Amino acid sequence: IGSITPVLRWIHAINPWFLCLRAMTTLDFTSSTFDGFGDRGELCDAPPVPCFGKQGVDVLDGVGALLSSFGSEHSAAQDVAVAVGVAIAAKLGQYAILSLKAAR
Repeated sequence: IGSITPVLRWIHAINPWFLCLRAMTTLDFTSSTFDGFGDRGELCDAPPVPCFGKQGVDVLDGVGALLSSFGSEHSAAQDVAVAVGVAIAAKLGQYAILSLKAAR
């Protein structure tokens, strides 16, 4: 995200599709446990096969090392709340524009 022009960075912060995807990923991985890791990664295949961890939180942090927008520090509830807020704002804007056009 740091490489995005600051003028356009706000789009990333309010993109409802991205926020819902990140919330879904966070909810899906946080409570999961994965096989094939072992205690310290000894069961992982040789590189370049990715092996991120056994607990879902570790996997999220491993993915976050590759994709900076993902990780265990993000709140799924906050992502969903922002996406719902964007949807409500869009509907209110739509209603205002249609009301102004109908008044003419």
